[in-house]
Amino acid sequence: MISMMDSIAFSKRIGRLRTVQKNLNNIHIWSSVVFEALQQVKSDDEFLNRKMFSVPSTSRRGAKQVARDTEDVKAIVDNALNYEIYYSVLVYLVAQVEAFLNDIIAITLQFDNRRLLTSVQGIDCVKKVDIDVVLESQDKEALISTIINQQLNQLFYASPTLQFEYLKKVLDVEINNPLRDEWIELKATRDLIAHNSGVINDVYIKKAGELARGHSGEKINIDKAYFENAVAKSKSLVGRIASQLQRSVKSAKTTQG
Repeated sequence: MISMMDSIAFSKRIGRLRTVQKNLNNIHIWSSVVFEALQQVKSDDEFLNRKMFSVPSTSRRGAKQVARDTEDVKAIVDNALNYEIYYSVLVYLVAQVEAFLNDIIAITLQFDNRRLLTSVQGIDCVKKVDIDVVLESQDKEALISTIINQQLNQLFYASPTLQFEYLKKVLDVEINNPLRDEWIELKATRDLIAHNSGVINDVYIKKAGELARGHSGEKINIDKAYFENAVAKSKSLVGRIASQLQRSVKSAKTTQG
């Protein structure tokens, strides 16, 4: 059981992690600025008619110049506006939420080590520790940190469905539909972008289930509406997890009091 003193520190740590919601808002703000700037570039003849552009190079001379004609430049801008910026930012967006999930689970296990004893079928939870890990650990706290990191590695290799089961069983945090399935589809979209150039495949269709957006072989669509919904749902997921954990801490403090 978490002590009264630890529960206060725990609640404060949760609050600090919750600031990722502000980061998600910031992502939306600066990406909107980028879109506005590119929209203006579309009518900037001076930019569109540039013939040479500086790009990075491993050459000792540093950056080099590459040629692009006007139609090439227009296509670059159009592709960025149509999907490339959304693709790039969405990957970063999901990464921010996954970092939050990693951190929130880690601090929960740190403040209440006995939760490590709870296992979830389908996740290869840490049950034994190699003797060399024990011998190389400076103290019990360091050993537990190592075990937590091993647990997190196993958890984030598991499917999002199992991750939600872990949140429910180990952290006593339950995320219900539609948010649960929307996050799973969002992660499946991220995986498509990262691993299949945004082209829908059978893996995505299986992961996304009824929320799958398109057919195998098609380019996954990410428009302004989808992106803004992704930002909103990501903030909601962070908020619900943080709020449930803080309520559980408050409840435990009241019980102890």
